[in-house]
Amino acid sequence: MQAQFGWFCTPDVPISCDQLLPLAAQPEPCKLRLMAVEALEAAGIAWCEAFTGDGAAVMAGLGVALLARQAAPTSLSEIGASLSLPAVPGRPIILHSSVSQSRAAATLGAIAAAFRA
Repeated sequence: MQAQFGWFCTPDVPISCDQLLPLAAQPEPCKLRLMAVEALEAAGIAWCEAFTGDGAAVMAGLGVALLARQAAPTSLSEIGASLSLPAVPGRPIILHSSVSQSRAAATLGAIAAAFRA
């Protein structure tokens, strides 16, 4: 099972190819941030840090974020193709747990099933 990634923002964020891409990301050492920055720099796409913090910044229209497609809010639009943003390879989803209680194990199973859907 793999997480697939895309570039997302609110539909009303004014972004064009001739300006810096406003990136909204978690602070370092976030792996998703690292993936976004490496992909943009490898593609030669100029970007600026529009916001460092949680995902609420993207929901508020402050920038573009690299998000797992399975977890992206439905109110956001995937804009990677329209702006020729780089594809980011999928990554395995790994669930580590030492849970032994049946109720907790069932919850973890439901979470895993949601990612498979």
